[in-house]
Amino acid sequence: MLQVIIKNKQALKYYQKAVDLNPDNKYARIQYITLLLNQRKFDEALGESSLLTETDSSAVVLHLQAQSFEGVDDILAALGCYENIQEKYPNDFLAAAKAARLHIEGAFYNYAIEATEKYRQIDSTNVVVNQQNALAYCLIKDYQTAIQRYEQLLSLGDSTFTTCYYLGVSYYAVEKFYEAHDILEVARQYDKRNVNLLYYLGRSCSKTSWKDQGVAYLEEAVAYATPPDSAMVRLYVGLTDCYKMALMPKEQIKTMQDRYDKYDIENHKLLYDMAYVYQYQLKDKKNTERCLEAFLKTRPKNSSEQPETDDKGNVILGLSTYYGAAETWLKDLREKKKVDDFFQGKVIAVPTNMKKTETSRDTVKK
Repeated sequence: MLQVIIKNKQALKYYQKAVDLNPDNKYARIQYITLLLNQRKFDEALGESSLLTETDSSAVVLHLQAQSFEGVDDILAALGCYENIQEKYPNDFLAAAKAARLHIEGAFYNYAIEATEKYRQIDSTNVVVNQQNALAYCLIKDYQTAIQRYEQLLSLGDSTFTTCYYLGVSYYAVEKFYEAHDILEVARQYDKRNVNLLYYLGRSCSKTSWKDQGVAYLEEAVAYATPPDSAMVRLYVGLTDCYKMALMPKEQIKTMQDRYDKYDIENHKLLYDMAYVYQYQLKDKKNTERCLEAFLKTRPKNSSEQPETDDKGNVILGLSTYYGAAETWLKDLREKKKVDDFFQGKVIAVPTNMKKTETSRDTVKK
């Protein structure tokens, strides 16, 4: 792969020199623009292709310009190019298919139908055009026409995943469940983990003779649609670290809490880690204490209060060590809070010998 990239870059330099030496060499210019597109240098490709269209309005050049417009996300301009090609070169099936694809991506299904039906008047058997035409009919829920188009595609030898899948969806929509089952089983051979396919296949099974198999397919779909906890934990670990590096402690705390509540419920040390962020990043003593209290509640009853050590007496940072540290930390916080409250006048200290002193005085008076 690396060698191919290097060769393409070398070729790009070669054709760039060729164009500089002979700007009228159309072959060299077309190859140069093609290489720019392949290397995703869309702005340069657009400039070169637009310059070439001033002297050359062939379908090849207009296609290059359209691709360049797509590359810079100017979809309307790209559509304008494809429509221009259709007008000048009605037999160009790629222009009809590409225009339809862009219309479908923008959810303008009727325009996609218009572009493809225009070409179908010339050739109703073109597989590429019919694929887009059938998809557009399916997406506007004209399932009967979609079925006609997809059945024609099958007869033309097109048994691709997309054709089989959307034909199955169309059959399902018109309640031809046995037909839907059969063609969706074919589609499943291409992509056995496709959640949407498994949904329609399972539902079709449930409405036919394969009810148990329908349950199995829907169970598979649920399993594939739900990411494993290990994958979510990895994402949350990464997100937490990103928040930490970006100095966003509130967001860091939230991701840690979500991870603990949803995906990593046995990792109690997260409570200790949250306490650390509350204490040293947010200066939030109340929530620091809350997290430490919650962490200590997870301490096993039979766990040793002494930290674990190795053969050399070095402390091992196991969970018991963090429990001990949390206990000391919480005790220090509470002691400090008492002192702070006293000096702020929130607590009135009563000497323990006050009552004795008052009693002695009463006795003397008597």
